[in-house]
Amino acid sequence: MFLSNTEKKILLECEDDYVSLWNAMKLINRNLPTDAPIPEWIISETLNSLYNLLSKKLITAGKLESKSKDKKNQFIDLQLSPDEIISLIKEAKEEFNFSPLNYGFVCWFHITKTGRESILNI
Repeated sequence: MFLSNTEKKILLECEDDYVSLWNAMKLINRNLPTDAPIPEWIISETLNSLYNLLSKKLITAGKLESKSKDKKNQFIDLQLSPDEIISLIKEAKEEFNFSPLNYGFVCWFHITKTGRESILNI
């Protein structure tokens, strides 16, 4: 299965921890400012990579919720299609004006069993 370099970076990052939309963008350009609009090419490359990974069922999108006193985050799968997830992100872009500080409110990404298995071939 072919994966772009960006897709590989995102997938490997998802193996270690939950990945926010902001962190996915920072994998493309680590020097993103938090006080300025994100360049459109970074947003486009991120969304294309996420769409491909979601379509191949290598990652899933969800929300993080705090779980009781221990404050460990619990990943709640959104159970949406890749098209619906990308639409959700694009709608949030308009609502939040894609302010870096708001990316965690949109969705997070986590590796799937299929994603873990595919890492062996990277």
